[in-house]
Amino acid sequence: MRFVLFAFLLSLLLLFTSSEAAAQRYIAGMKIGVAVTRLSGGNATSLDPSSTLAGGGAFGFDFGNGLIVQAEILYLRKGAYADVRAVIDGEELLGRARFDLTYLEVPLLLKYRLETSGRIHPMIFAGPAVAANVDARIRFTPNAGSQEFDEGDDEAKGITFDGMIGAGFEYEVSGERLSLGARYMTSLTNARDPDPDPTSAVEEPSRINGVVVFLGLNF
Repeated sequence: MRFVLFAFLLSLLLLFTSSEAAAQRYIAGMKIGVAVTRLSGGNATSLDPSSTLAGGGAFGFDFGNGLIVQAEILYLRKGAYADVRAVIDGEELLGRARFDLTYLEVPLLLKYRLETSGRIHPMIFAGPAVAANVDARIRFTPNAGSQEFDEGDDEAKGITFDGMIGAGFEYEVSGERLSLGARYMTSLTNARDPDPDPTSAVEEPSRINGVVVFLGLNF
C-alpha cells in the first residue's frame, strides 16, 4: 500500500511541475450512482453481492493537458448477503444475514481525459481512498418467520483504506459536462476484524470489493 501511495504522490508532483499555468482551472461536480459490493473472508460461507445507491460531490484541478487531480466525498453503503446458521436466544436458526457497512469515503483520483474535437471525451482514472465508517450492522432474517434481528457489527473498523481504478466519458452539453463512469474498488486494509471463532460463519468476512457506476455533472 505504501508503494501505491508513493507512486501516486510522485505523479502529482510531476503534474504540478509540467503543466501550463494558462490552461489550469478548478472544477467541481456532483454525482449519483449504484454500488454493487461484496465481502470476502476466510471461511466457506458463500457471500452474495449487495447493491445500493451512492452519491456525493467532487472538487478538482484541471491542468489543461488532459490531466486532472480530483478529490471526492461520497456516501456509500457496502456489504453482502449470506445464508447462515445462527444461534439466537439459545435457538439455532437458518436464515439470511445481511452485512451493512456505511461509509463517508474520500477518494483522491488522478484522471486523464482525452480532449477530442467532438463533445464526447473518454477518460481513465485511478487512486487511493480513505473511508470512515459511520454505521455497521448485521441483520438476520430466519427462514421460518418474518422477524428480523438487527445488531451492531462490533467487528467493523472505523477507518479503512481502498484502491480504485476506472474509466468513463464526459459529454459536453450547454456549457457543462455530463459524466458517466464505472470504477472497480478493493480493500487495501481489513474492513472488519475476522472473528477468531471458526464456527461463527456470520462474522468472518473482512475485505470489500465491488463496482460503482456514477452519473455526474461537472461545472
